[in-house]
Amino acid sequence: MKRVLLVALVVLGSALAATAEDGSSPLPFTPWANAKVGDYSVVAVGSETRTARVVAVASGSVTVERDGKKEVVSTAQPPSVASFFHRWERARITAWRVIDDSIDLGGLEVACQRLTFTVRAKGEHAAVTVWFSPDVKGSGVAIVKVRQFAPAERTSEERVVEFGSAAGPAWKRDGH
Repeated sequence: MKRVLLVALVVLGSALAATAEDGSSPLPFTPWANAKVGDYSVVAVGSETRTARVVAVASGSVTVERDGKKEVVSTAQPPSVASFFHRWERARITAWRVIDDSIDLGGLEVACQRLTFTVRAKGEHAAVTVWFSPDVKGSGVAIVKVRQFAPAERTSEERVVEFGSAAGPAWKRDGH
């Protein structure tokens, strides 16, 4: 009986280890895939806002301007976790799950995919949730929540408060 239990634990442990990934793991969606020149999104991070705008489109890529810096982003391949979040290059990614969902952005309900995963890196342990919707112009990202457990417990959130195209806003949250 003990031998069967030991074998079962070894098999389970191997299966769990096989599902662990690292920061090079690709996202299950491709932000900016349907973006056009002029598409933009404004996200709120605390009391600050940041705008990301598509300034050029080429075959298989777009150029996005954020905070005065331009970045070429693939629309043909999903980015890695590390390149999308600009961190977690050497992190261990586990508990990876994608489910269909919907979310109310504040007067606008959108269908989306919710990606959840945990991150363990040197000195950091966090749970991450991303809501992605092709209805959100620009990156398609509606909300990103990061709950850190180490080095200190805290939660940060980026939430889209406006998105649109060169013609103007398609949606804007009240108060922004």
